Amino acid sequence: MTVPASLHRDLTALAAAHGVPLGAVLRAGLAVLLFRLGAGEDIPVGSVVSAHTGERRTGPPTGMRTPR
Repeated sequence: MTVPASLHRDLTALAAAHGVPLGAVLRAGLAVLLFRLGAGEDIPVGSVVSAHTGERRTGPPTGMRTPR
């Protein structure tokens, strides 16, 4: 898949304006697309997050969100 440079620039600017990574903007766009195609209101979209530093970790993985 090829993304036009202008689209990449605009998406990067949108991400920067909201202080989020580009990946978050892309996931949000996917959720909006799926919602509009009729997938419902509660659309779980996940991605792999690696916080491996080679050191032993004692706490939960960085970026892990759990419902309370």
